[in-house]
Amino acid sequence: MNFRVAQPVRRTAAELVFPILSKRFPLDSTIDEQPVSESGQDRTYWEATGRRHYPTYFRRLRRTMVCAAFGGYFAPGIFHSTENLLERAFYSLAWRLGKRTHTIMQFDSWRFWESMAAGCLTLQADYKRYGCLLPVEPDSEKQYAGIDFEKRDCAQFIFESDLKTLSAVAGEGRRWAEEHYAPEATARRLLRLLGYRN
Repeated sequence: MNFRVAQPVRRTAAELVFPILSKRFPLDSTIDEQPVSESGQDRTYWEATGRRHYPTYFRRLRRTMVCAAFGGYFAPGIFHSTENLLERAFYSLAWRLGKRTHTIMQFDSWRFWESMAAGCLTLQADYKRYGCLLPVEPDSEKQYAGIDFEKRDCAQFIFESDLKTLSAVAGEGRRWAEEHYAPEATARRLLRLLGYRN
């Protein structure tokens, strides 16, 4: 839950989900900010990712049971994007009035994929509920923990499941991400979209 950039979906999770989770799991809000070594592979990754690659973060992630990977904006119903100034202004007004919609834009985050790859139970807005589309979609409570912010018991699955069940979902999430989103799988999907057959 260590988000550098405040986004509405993240703020909503902080208000509705984290208080529930904190009753079962210790929350870690550590943010890595020390630059990595002056040379080497970590330095190259740190520079290439806009100073977001921290080996300490990845070590911590591998020891983590549950990881919050929320991101994005609730898109007002009349718009399906937050890409231009008018849409952003309308969206900002709706958010200030406390309005949430059933569409989330810009939901994809590096943290989602990082936590899946690390074998964490990944928390994210429920993709089906909020219209989040991926080329191959994960199933909530099978490969990740999808959260419906409209439900009072939005974190019930995480709160009530035993650790063995949560660990199994985390493991299945890692297998799913490797099968469908590892470099080779992604390259094959792109080649199919471009009309190449193997």
